[in-house]
Amino acid sequence: MSMFHASGMESGHIVLLDISSLKKERVLRGHPSAVSALAWSRPVLASGSQSPAIVTYDVRLSSNRIVTSQLTGHGDEVCGLDWTSPVFDSVTNLASGDNSGYGLVWDARSRQAVLEFRHLAAIKALSWNPYHPRELASAGGYRDGTIKVWDTATAGLIATRNTFSQVSTPLFKFSCNTLATPTDIPLGLVHYLTTYLDNPRSIKD
Repeated sequence: MSMFHASGMESGHIVLLDISSLKKERVLRGHPSAVSALAWSRPVLASGSQSPAIVTYDVRLSSNRIVTSQLTGHGDEVCGLDWTSPVFDSVTNLASGDNSGYGLVWDARSRQAVLEFRHLAAIKALSWNPYHPRELASAGGYRDGTIKVWDTATAGLIATRNTFSQVSTPLFKFSCNTLATPTDIPLGLVHYLTTYLDNPRSIKD
């Protein structure tokens, strides 16, 4: 199967480019308004928009069957998405966050929300721990400034850390059990936060 790069458009369309040829492969039309978040769990693509439904597509299927689900639970623009890794976990979950600071975890099989969580500002950064597949890191915008780590099996909050800034990029480094969080503070300081291996209930510098 070809590998695709997905680009979300203001029109609500998603353009898939074939990575090997850099040619437009197809256009997905799942949203009526601008696409604001994308996440792959190949061959399935999830997209969020201002609408604010989440749409999932199986890019192996024909155009009339490519939309596999529409997830409704957010009341504001969906601005963050992240899938669990199938390499480490047989159960696939999708985490989503919106501009109001409301987050959800979805069971991909039942297409139901199984957990909700909150920040005080937009949730753009979401990342599953590759070494502990039930643990999810989320981060809020300027009015929030915190990173939180959740145990999605128990709905418990494992740890929280104030970064005093917006965090808007993925968090977990795949190569080690570390949270790496570039923030929007002067000089582009990067917080490296170690967690779990030595002390599962704390986040340290």
